Amino acid sequence: MRRSVVVIAVVAVVAVAAPGGLVEPPPARAGLPSAACSLLGTVGEGWWGKACNAAVDVGGKLASIGKKAGGVARKLAGSGLLQRAAGIAAIVAWVLGGAHWTIEHLDAVISASTAPDLTADWFTGVYLRVEGMALFFTLLFVIAAAAEAILRADLSVLARAVFTALPVATL
Repeated sequence: MRRSVVVIAVVAVVAVAAPGGLVEPPPARAGLPSAACSLLGTVGEGWWGKACNAAVDVGGKLASIGKKAGGVARKLAGSGLLQRAAGIAAIVAWVLGGAHWTIEHLDAVISASTAPDLTADWFTGVYLRVEGMALFFTLLFVIAAAAEAILRADLSVLARAVFTALPVATL
């Protein structure tokens, strides 16, 4: 009894797992388009039927081309090398997409963080302090140049400091 149940189960699994299974699909009716075209041919002067037959013929040729292309694609999809290449291409596309997104957003973040608002209170306060220190040190060095010019008794030292070094320092 037990052995017959196992045999029936194996037969059922094989029948269901087979490409066609136990039930075969009904054959396609090739006469249906021609019957429809002949019915259309009775309307008018018969040119509707001729046009319908031409369209059915073109559709059949396109379907056969599609079947051939599908067969080629199925053969290529079964190739292990092609599958690995497609997997690597997908990973590369994913990484490049992530890098593109990161660069776009990083540019926005850097631009926003390195463009200070020059009219903000915190910036004008700091800027005025730095400007005051620059003015103080400029005057200090001009006085030092004047003192050196007096000690050397050479006014060209003072002239060089005021007319050459000072404009270059302000750049």
